[in-house]
Amino acid sequence: DLAELRSDLAGFATKADLAELRSDLAGFATKADLTELRSDLEAKIDALRMETKADRHREIGILRSELRWILGFLAALIVAMAAKLFGIV
Repeated sequence: DLAELRSDLAGFATKADLAELRSDLAGFATKADLTELRSDLEAKIDALRMETKADRHREIGILRSELRWILGFLAALIVAMAAKLFGIV
């Protein structure tokens, strides 16, 4: 039984194997790296939200300006048609 157990354990990692694995994994992100990355991503998302909001407000301003121009034109047209209809001009 002891020989069988030794042969079963032979396939498992040794301390040297674990040390090599640890050094291989050292290049990967740590918890602090991931926390910093998360903070950076949240800041970028907030900046994009603000930019999008500013773009929306700018577009709304443009649309309001165009709408005022159209309404002014229609009002002038209605006044001109009423004046012509009632013979004021």
